[in-house]
Amino acid sequence: MKAAALLIALLVCVGTSARAAPPEPPIQTPPELDQLYDGYDLRTVYQLWRYWIERQKGEVTEAMIAKPDILPDETAIAAPLMVFKGFGDLGQFISGDLRTYCRPKQPYGFDRATCHYVLRSATVPVHVGFEDDAPSRWMRKTFEPVRLAAHLKAEGLAPNTDWWMADRARLFAQHPSAAEMLRAEGKVARVDSRQCPAMAKAILAMETKTLVAPVDFWMVGEPATLIPPQPHGAIWTYKLELIVGGRGATIESSSPWITDVVGPVFDAARSCGMPI
Repeated sequence: MKAAALLIALLVCVGTSARAAPPEPPIQTPPELDQLYDGYDLRTVYQLWRYWIERQKGEVTEAMIAKPDILPDETAIAAPLMVFKGFGDLGQFISGDLRTYCRPKQPYGFDRATCHYVLRSATVPVHVGFEDDAPSRWMRKTFEPVRLAAHLKAEGLAPNTDWWMADRARLFAQHPSAAEMLRAEGKVARVDSRQCPAMAKAILAMETKTLVAPVDFWMVGEPATLIPPQPHGAIWTYKLELIVGGRGATIESSSPWITDVVGPVFDAARSCGMPI
């Protein structure tokens, strides 16, 4: 099994609790980095270049679903019912939302009988550095050791710098952005409740749930007990737009209680073929 496919299988499990996974393996270092460049050993920096590229996926996937879909004779109603994100060792790797679409009425309003829901997820389903694919070739091509060594020297970063602790934006300030390359590899998956009755039922069932949690502020009153995420496990955050007491409210959390609310929606979407 390819390393990328293995990692995705370990991490991508939307709607369930975070699961522990092995740490991200290093990529093979090009043979030309076995030598020093003006005193700099760039093998570790090369690994960080790969991390830097992977961490740009979050901004790319966010941009891919920043606007609602354009559907014939329909309009997106209000804010998304739900926004979700997934994070792993290398940063954010998925963005998604759940929106309501309805036919508009004239002169204003919408026809509630026509409303339906679309769940979307945006990913860049490649892991640079492991395969001989376009993203990995781009990564190797844009890592120029001679130019990088000169840049590090000009920045006052000595060859004995602890590269893992260095500011990566500073390290790669002269490198090109990976956004365009990653966007070309991006995929958006969708499930429409009109073609997935199970998801429509699960969305309606969310309104039967009750959110019960104590109000506990950080550094107020008795210290709260924070439960750390499992090492190398995926962390999922969900933001719900609700009506509480007749007023709009936004709740965002990665706690298991919110997963219990939204999990059946993702289970239903998967049963209808959505690859999340």
